[in-house]
Amino acid sequence: MSEAATPDPLAELRDIHLPPPIETWPPALGWWLLALLTLAGIFFGLRFLYSRWQKNAYRREAKQQLHQL
Repeated sequence: MSEAATPDPLAELRDIHLPPPIETWPPALGWWLLALLTLAGIFFGLRFLYSRWQKNAYRREAKQQLHQL
C-alpha cells in the first residue's frame, strides 16, 4: 500500500467552533439576592445607628451643658 492511496484523516476534520461569550447582563439570581441582602443590611444598619444617635441625644445635651459651666 502506498501512502497516496490512504486518505488523510486530518483533512476530514472540521474547524473548532467556539461557544458564544458569556453574557454579563442580566446577572444570575444569586447576585440579585446578594444585592438585596446587602441593601437590606445597609438600610437596617443605618436605621440602627440613627436610633442609637437619637437615644443618646440627652447625653450630648448634658455634655454641652457641662462644657458651658
